[in-house]
Amino acid sequence: MRVLFIALCLLVIAYIFSNSLKTGEVSSKQSSSVVDTIQDCVGSIAPDSKIATTKGLGYKKMHAFVRRMAHFSEFAVLGVLLVCTYFCFTHKKKGLFIPLIILLAVACIDEVLQGFMAGRVADITDVVMDVLGGLSGGMVALAVILWMFLAQGKKPKRLVEGEDLGVDMVVVRHG
Repeated sequence: MRVLFIALCLLVIAYIFSNSLKTGEVSSKQSSSVVDTIQDCVGSIAPDSKIATTKGLGYKKMHAFVRRMAHFSEFAVLGVLLVCTYFCFTHKKKGLFIPLIILLAVACIDEVLQGFMAGRVADITDVVMDVLGGLSGGMVALAVILWMFLAQGKKPKRLVEGEDLGVDMVVVRHG
C-alpha cells in the first residue's frame, strides 16, 4: 500500500506540474473547452439559462471560475493521497504537518513553474486555492480514515501499567 500511495502522489504531482508547464494559450484553450462543454450540457437541459447563453464578461467569469476549481480539485485529490500515504506509515497525529508541508511546497512550485511559461503568471490566489483544495481533500481523507477505524468496532484493549499507546502517552495507574 505504501508504494501504491507514493506512486499515486507522484503521478498527481506530475499531472499538476504538467498543467503548469503549458503555455497560456494552450491552458486557456483547455479551460475554454471545459466552459464550452458546461455550456453545452446546461444548454441541453435549460437552453435559455444564463450559464448556457453567457458571452463576453460572463464567459470570462465562468472561465476564471473553472480555472480556480481546477486548481482546487487537483489539489483536493493530492490532499487525499498525501493523508492516506501518511497513515500508511504511521497513525501518529502529531506528524500530520508533513502532508501539509508537501502540499504547500507543491503549490508554491506549481506557481513558480507557471511564472516561467509564456502567457502565464504566478498568482498567490492560485496558491491559496491549491492549499484550500488540499486541506479539504485531506480533511475528507481524515474523516474517512476515522470512520473506518470507528466502524471496525474494536474495543480499546486493556492497558497494562507503563504500556506505550503509540501517541506519546503512557498509562500510569495511581494507587
